[in-house]
Amino acid sequence: MVSVQETNQPIDKTTALQTKLHQAAVNDPSRRFHALYDKLYLPYILRTALDNVKRNNGAPGIDGQTIASLAEYGEERFIEETA
Repeated sequence: MVSVQETNQPIDKTTALQTKLHQAAVNDPSRRFHALYDKLYLPYILRTALDNVKRNNGAPGIDGQTIASLAEYGEERFIEETA
């Protein structure tokens, strides 16, 4: 017999945060999320966002920074300075 823990994939921190926010919204449809800025600058959120941009061959943002220039600058350095 296989246990539930063996069949469920581990959840990363970003997915766990998304799940908590989703559950809060489902549990209280009138709830408003006014202060999520502090979540955007979490290092694991920034890494997930950067991975998604790279996977989608994202275009430069308003600052004109490309994926290549970010790689040259140093992704971890960028995340540490941004977080």
